[in-house]
Amino acid sequence: MENKNPQDVANMLANLLTPDVINKLLEGKITTKKPTKKQYLEKLAENVTCFNTFIKNIELEDDAIETLKQIGTVNFFTSTIINYIFENEHIPIFCSCMKNGKRYQIYNGEKWEFKTPDAITTIVTTTIYLKLMKKLKIWENDNPNFLTNEELRDKWTGIIDFLNKSIKFETDTEKVKNKKINNKIYNAIYNIHKDNY
Repeated sequence: MENKNPQDVANMLANLLTPDVINKLLEGKITTKKPTKKQYLEKLAENVTCFNTFIKNIELEDDAIETLKQIGTVNFFTSTIINYIFENEHIPIFCSCMKNGKRYQIYNGEKWEFKTPDAITTIVTTTIYLKLMKKLKIWENDNPNFLTNEELRDKWTGIIDFLNKSIKFETDTEKVKNKKINNKIYNAIYNIHKDNY
């Protein structure tokens, strides 16, 4: 290891230890250990919007319905929300692993509250579904004769059927689909936060 001149080291430290840094050190505002979960969430709350606003701001591509049909419900819903989460530096969703299972905390604009994975998935999928319906409305406006033109009517009916099937999670097969969405969203959010507290 290269020997450094003591005066150079002293000068380097003098540059790093500004009066502001020294005051923060004396007040205990600078620490080398990771914050607790509570401290982490308090700091996170300073930079995030409320969960409902965050989710409402999801935007879909113009070809979202075609993409949904091509890649399937699980892949579409999870890739949409996960891409959106990773595009945002501060997210109002936190999750931790408990002995009895996974759970989320969302920021409601005032405090962090607990939500089950199913509740989060329902909120996310419903929001995305409503945005898909808006895309369908745009398609209808772009094709005003869709009810009288047989080819367009068949395409429209197919889209409606597909959208209705994609949002239902009642059957055992659909519950498996819901669980897959839950797990993928959970893993993405967990990986964002895991090293910060």
